[in-house]
Amino acid sequence: MWFLSSNIKQIAHGLNRKSRYFTACILVGIVVSPAGTLLAGCGSGTSAPKTQSAGMKSTIKISIAWPKSVSRSIPADTNRIVVQIIAPNSQDSKAVLIEKPATGGTVEYTIDGVWPGENRLITAEAKKVNAPGTGINNSPSNAQLSEGTSLSSGTVGPITLLPLVTTPIAITLTDTIPPISNDIYKLSGAVTPDPIDSSVINVSLNALLDPVNGKPLTGLTASNFTVYEDGVFRSIIDAKSSGSTTTATKTDIAFIMDTTGSMDPEIGGVRDSVISFANHLTASGYDVQLGGVSFGDEIRDTFQFTNKGSDFVKWVSGLSSYGGGDIPENDVDAIMTAVNNLHWRSGALKVLVIITDAPTHYLNDGDGIAKYSIAQVITALQKGNFVLDSVSTMGTRAASASSKQPIIFSTRASSGGYPDIDTVANATGGIAALLPTNGSVDLSALNIEKTILAGYIVRFRSIHTNTDHAIRMVISLSGSPVADKDFTGHY
Repeated sequence: MWFLSSNIKQIAHGLNRKSRYFTACILVGIVVSPAGTLLAGCGSGTSAPKTQSAGMKSTIKISIAWPKSVSRSIPADTNRIVVQIIAPNSQDSKAVLIEKPATGGTVEYTIDGVWPGENRLITAEAKKVNAPGTGINNSPSNAQLSEGTSLSSGTVGPITLLPLVTTPIAITLTDTIPPISNDIYKLSGAVTPDPIDSSVINVSLNALLDPVNGKPLTGLTASNFTVYEDGVFRSIIDAKSSGSTTTATKTDIAFIMDTTGSMDPEIGGVRDSVISFANHLTASGYDVQLGGVSFGDEIRDTFQFTNKGSDFVKWVSGLSSYGGGDIPENDVDAIMTAVNNLHWRSGALKVLVIITDAPTHYLNDGDGIAKYSIAQVITALQKGNFVLDSVSTMGTRAASASSKQPIIFSTRASSGGYPDIDTVANATGGIAALLPTNGSVDLSALNIEKTILAGYIVRFRSIHTNTDHAIRMVISLSGSPVADKDFTGHY
């Protein structure tokens, strides 16, 4: 017996086919070989001791009923079902391969050698393989389990497998949603176990911002989300906005501030804006940590994350503008310094806010200053599930739209082919705001507080195996997928 969940990672990812919707029911009954000592051990909720004899294990009888409806039929190229019985103890887990029968209808199979106990997750994947076998294979290899294209999947559990009791279970195989090549919304967030119920996994998502007006997408329910864990569809318990739940969403926010001489007209206003916003976040009682990086062409200072707002305010109050030299500054290295050097909490939403009046240097721009390219920064932020909000001279949204009075913007802008950092903000789903000449920017117009209150927490059930799990989240609007994102969760 061996653990199989880690052997199947995102099998569904990479499909490129037309959508098909169908279901199949798997009925599971638990039968245990007679053994007088088994009754006392199985109800305890712990895995059976490894000294038990093979005759004390359960037998699962599975009835696979292939739907007869044309609109919900299993495609003809489906020829294998991978059934997994996953237990917290990997040695108690098991997997089998069941080949689709030549004829339709209902066919019953028997899986021997299953350990009874609590927290058993039963999953099924319908697959297409090039060289299917016949009947049922109780001892498949890792390669056989991973082989094939996943067409649909489903799960039930965690459940308890009781001895001497027949427990019917139905698993609905749901068609796998193909990858989305042109995401309308940028997803970012974190995957963590629920702090109250260990069988629940929380996917905390940042606010989904409209790419045109920067406003958050509201009113989503569980029907708008689809979750796959290790390539297998998971039923969602519920999906609620972050502001409507009692579960605090951890958020780490790093302010990255240009403190060169050209910022002298703005630095006072920037300081006041950041301090005011930091005080507001602290007073609101959010689970927030604040940190910062100051920069010019070089990295000037780094302030490590703290949950003490007064300490962060003291650091910001001490910032002053000086030096600078050429027009562009080293925004890209400052961002990567925050990403790599600040101590981001596991499971926290990760937000970066950069404030600058200059375009950015970049790798191989001829100046030899920056170590990173724009593309490298975007890739790092997207892979790490960071959101970057920018306040700069070329910001394209939010500040100008929200102001009721004319704003005089800094004349310092992109020059000589140096890009503005708003490019990175737009690529990560953040807001790109404009920096007024007096530096008095309304940080409440950014998505920081919206990230905390207008995000979503999507919950599903799983079991803790102390391994990494590949989580794929899909967002659908009016029945059509509009965005997806891959996460990694450890539990």
